[in-house]
Amino acid sequence: MTIKYEDRKNLITLVEGAVSCEELPDGTCKYLDKNENILPSPSIEVIQARRDEMLAETNSVAYSFSRQRDYPSLGDQLDDLYHKGVFSAEMAAKIKKVKDDNPKG
Repeated sequence: MTIKYEDRKNLITLVEGAVSCEELPDGTCKYLDKNENILPSPSIEVIQARRDEMLAETNSVAYSFSRQRDYPSLGDQLDDLYHKGVFSAEMAAKIKKVKDDNPKG
């Protein structure tokens, strides 16, 4: 399995002490520490394990992105609560003042 430079550059967090990734002529990456010492590249097994971890993390919260996209905006939700009389009298008065001070069109 060949890993392109762009992908290897993104794997820098897997190389302990690495602060940069320098592209080599063969398209691979040379990882360097703060003193520009060459560090060993992560093994394919380490890369695949981290990829699997990241996919599991992404999949575990994927529903939240769908929900965020599908929910009405917070403004619409709050406006609905205001019109239904759900807010306390104090909060309703504050919202009414804002609405009165900034009428629609």
